[in-house]
Amino acid sequence: MKAIKKIKQAAIIIEDLFSKHISRFVLDYEDPRIKLILNDGVIVYLQYSNHDQYSYNIIFSNETLDRCRFDNYDDKWQVESKPHHFHPRLLKEAFFSPMSGNPTKDLEILFSLLISGKMFNQNFSFK
Repeated sequence: MKAIKKIKQAAIIIEDLFSKHISRFVLDYEDPRIKLILNDGVIVYLQYSNHDQYSYNIIFSNETLDRCRFDNYDDKWQVESKPHHFHPRLLKEAFFSPMSGNPTKDLEILFSLLISGKMFNQNFSFK
């Protein structure tokens, strides 16, 4: 599926399910990327490429590594879900990820983690 189609799908899902948690929504069709600023100040970037690559970046602050990221941009990480992997908050390592680059599946998982507060925990992982 083309990146622009995925970004449009993601925008619809976000607006339908999570709009009350978002203070700012920026949709960039050229890059294809969405930038969200949540009500608590957390910044979320969702990006897709035409090569079935994706990344979901959650930025908590400007501090080094104060972010979480789900992506499949590289396959060097030896995880069960390879090439899909998860970089937890404050760590460089990668771990198992339930994400697949499919907005209809991934965004419900992502936002339930954000809304529940689980993503704020430095020790959070899926296994």
